Amino acid sequence: MIERINLIRNVGQFDSTSPSSIVFKRLTLIYAENAKGKTTLCAIFRSMATGESLFIRERSRIGAQSPPHIVIQLTGSSPSHVFQNWNWNSTYPNLAIFDDLFVDQNVYSGLEVTPAHRQNLHEIIIGSRGVALARSMESLASQINSLTSEIRRKADAIPTDVRQGLSVDNFCALANRPNIDEDIHEAASRLTALSRSDEVRNTPLFDPISLPTVNKASIESLLGRTLGDLDVAALERLKEHFTAIGSNSEQWIADGIHRIPGGSTACPFCAQDLRNSHVFSHYRAYFSEEYDNLRLEIDSTLSNFKTQIGADALTRFLRTLQSQMDRHRFWSTLTTLPPLTVDADSITSVWQSARDSIISFIEKKKLSPLEPVQLDDNANATIDQYLNLSDQINRLSGALLASNTAISQIKSETASLSIADVSSQLTTLKATKARHSAQITSLCEAYLQAKNTKAAKETEKTHVRQQLDEHRRNVFPAYASSINEYLRRFSATFKIEGVAASNPAGKPSSTYHIVINNSPVSLSGSVGTPSFKNTLSSGDRNSLALAFYLASLDHDSNLPSLTLLFDDPVSSLDEHREVTTVQEIRRLSQSASQVIVLSHDKFFLCRILRHADPQSTATFEVKPCRNGSILDIWDPTTDVLTEYDRRHRILREYRASAIGDPRTVAESIRFVLEGFLRVARPEHFLPGSPFRDFFNKVRENLNQPSEILNQSDFNELSNILEYAHLFHHDTNPAASTATINETQLRTFVQRTLDYVHKR
Repeated sequence: MIERINLIRNVGQFDSTSPSSIVFKRLTLIYAENAKGKTTLCAIFRSMATGESLFIRERSRIGAQSPPHIVIQLTGSSPSHVFQNWNWNSTYPNLAIFDDLFVDQNVYSGLEVTPAHRQNLHEIIIGSRGVALARSMESLASQINSLTSEIRRKADAIPTDVRQGLSVDNFCALANRPNIDEDIHEAASRLTALSRSDEVRNTPLFDPISLPTVNKASIESLLGRTLGDLDVAALERLKEHFTAIGSNSEQWIADGIHRIPGGSTACPFCAQDLRNSHVFSHYRAYFSEEYDNLRLEIDSTLSNFKTQIGADALTRFLRTLQSQMDRHRFWSTLTTLPPLTVDADSITSVWQSARDSIISFIEKKKLSPLEPVQLDDNANATIDQYLNLSDQINRLSGALLASNTAISQIKSETASLSIADVSSQLTTLKATKARHSAQITSLCEAYLQAKNTKAAKETEKTHVRQQLDEHRRNVFPAYASSINEYLRRFSATFKIEGVAASNPAGKPSSTYHIVINNSPVSLSGSVGTPSFKNTLSSGDRNSLALAFYLASLDHDSNLPSLTLLFDDPVSSLDEHREVTTVQEIRRLSQSASQVIVLSHDKFFLCRILRHADPQSTATFEVKPCRNGSILDIWDPTTDVLTEYDRRHRILREYRASAIGDPRTVAESIRFVLEGFLRVARPEHFLPGSPFRDFFNKVRENLNQPSEILNQSDFNELSNILEYAHLFHHDTNPAASTATINETQLRTFVQRTLDYVHKR
């Protein structure tokens, strides 16, 4: 709780006061005349509670050379709460203040109850826990609004052209595809295929292509064959004999051997008996059936080879190759194909070289069938080059044939798909590629993160709203009962009903209506109908405000830790309501941590003191001084009954010998008039009611049966007050600087004393 005010400097009427001897207690009563600093103290405490510097800033002392400086010590708190450089070093939120600002903000302003009042009253009803929930909901709503703007900005940051016509959400939701370039290529090819559907339908698949087979091992075997039953010596003699005979001797002799009838041993030329001829027996072995078969095989091989790899075969192969190359050029625009890199001229050259080389060696073998023939290095290289080319062609053919599956798929899709569908797929694929590029990925992640954050905040807000709704369902009925109980204690002739929570324009608020004579009265009725502003008196409205405040304390679980501050709570209250207020303040002083009451009415403060514990009660006053006001000890037992006399004596002494401070004298005029009229017209000037209310009542009843003062007395009172109001801040904001003419002052002092003496 608040223990000391160590310093107030340059705030309102406080130039510089450091009342070190003043110690606040559990019940602290502070007396202050109007415009001396009572409201300034409330502003200081409210600023310390909320941390809002505006309450002090707008009360900065006029003409001060330095900004406000305040030091307040709390019990058990170190360091002190200090306001300096327009900021508090720490706040004291456990303060609940009832004053004109509380009424103006939460209950009514003037004669009206506005939506803002009902919204603020909602916070009072739901208490600290409800306020925390409402604040949390408002904070979440604000965050959601900010996130909505942030999401919009982040969505706009994603270029429209890369989205390919997709919404931002659909664009950012596109899943990554590991082979996106291939997918785009396939879709583009598919689209191209659809645009060339006739060609796709009419262009055949790949056919197998290959070079004629050349079995090098078989050729080498054929060239190396001889007759197995001739020994080497006999074969050499025959070769010598063939050579001696001349060219084509082997053919000539072979033809002759075949002319000798079977079983005959006679020479077909000379008829001699050849049984003893060794050469003839060698001829028989040489030109045997095996020899004939060898010759036939050589002839057959030569003939077949000339056919297989002849000029016609080469032409047919090149024509087939060209056809496949044409198909390759077409299908390669629609799908990925193995490269077709063979060169027709190179094939022709290798083909012809291999063919000529093989044919020359077979023909050589044909001339001497029994003589082994061996391929030379050039022939081997030529044939190997052909075989390598053949393998290359075979592999290429296999790869092209494997591509027929994809081509068949293209043919099938071309027959079943539409250009619009494939075009849409291609657009989506291009958008997907752009979506997962480094730059766009970061933009999408930022957008999605903001969306996820907003979704989480919306879920949290829904949860908080559910908690707040449940809290309000429990709190509002009990709060209404508490208010009506206080109104009953105040002897009010009305009550409230329909206390409920509402959410106009999405803002937590409250609603209720007044019930008078069992009839509901609207808070804001139309002109000419009963409403809040024309059915409740000033005292009724103040009683309602105080009831709202007291009811809120009943439902505040933090009450034992609160410091309660009342600023003139009995303003406009009837005497019996003032008694109830005194009783409630005494009760709260036993349940709250601390109760502070500020008032300009000493009698009201003394009523609180009457049954209070002296050990836990402190009394102070805000006293005027040369430079404004100071806070000092107040002894109500000696001062409360002599204040009017003291002020009266100030006027008398000044009239007699001009003794006293002129400003204090001027300020005392209104005080003496007020004190006199409270005693002279007690039935109309109720304790605690402000002077202006009494004055207005007198004016309203002039020349009526209920007249309080006659016209002459009222006119004189008005004239004196017009002068006296110049020196009071509640009627003249510049009262502290108002010029005093002592001759004029003495005149009004005399008129004041004459007024109170003659009546």
